[in-house]
Amino acid sequence: MGGENRHFLSTARSTSLLNGAFAACLLCFAAADSIPGTTHCAKECRWQEEQAIRNIEPALAYQLELSRLSNYNLEPCLVESKQIHIYHGVARENQLDHRFFIRALIRPGRLRDNMNTADYLISETDRRVTSILDALEVVNVKYRNSDCNHIFMNFIYNLSVTYDDVLAAVSGFIERHGKRLWRLHVTSSEIRIALEDDEGNVTPIRCIIENVSAL
Repeated sequence: MGGENRHFLSTARSTSLLNGAFAACLLCFAAADSIPGTTHCAKECRWQEEQAIRNIEPALAYQLELSRLSNYNLEPCLVESKQIHIYHGVARENQLDHRFFIRALIRPGRLRDNMNTADYLISETDRRVTSILDALEVVNVKYRNSDCNHIFMNFIYNLSVTYDDVLAAVSGFIERHGKRLWRLHVTSSEIRIALEDDEGNVTPIRCIIENVSAL
């Protein structure tokens, strides 16, 4: 964060400028014709910059759960898909710890009449994992020493599926992509889904798949 932004926040903290606010997002221009960067600060962090989400829209960072990566210095990697976000992270306390954090937001579209939600869950998860691994193969060329890579997929909207449907989708996910996941050093995957039953009750669940030993 630049000196001007630090001075602004220091002044704001000592005055009433931030009274009643819970967060502040600053736009930073390096030059008149440059792409602006963003700095996000929150009251819960004592108005210090949240470096894990620097230059990332706060609402998007919330959906990607980037605040969980605060122990790493993150560098965004450019990929073709707008639904896939890949970050190369280096641990703050161990500079030899390099890993990729792959985040994917899945927004269910309108289903065809002959396709139920459970089938959609399986096909969409399979398609998105394939896209993630294709993108990871490209960026992995630059960082050959990365290990323990992590995938996180977040289904934005509620799905009318059961817990058994989710288990079926996850088990097939491992069978189809297990070897390729291990070859690309992906040792942990996470899927967040909100299940909705016929009565409208919503149950958020989180499936975590780990295979550190490759057994």
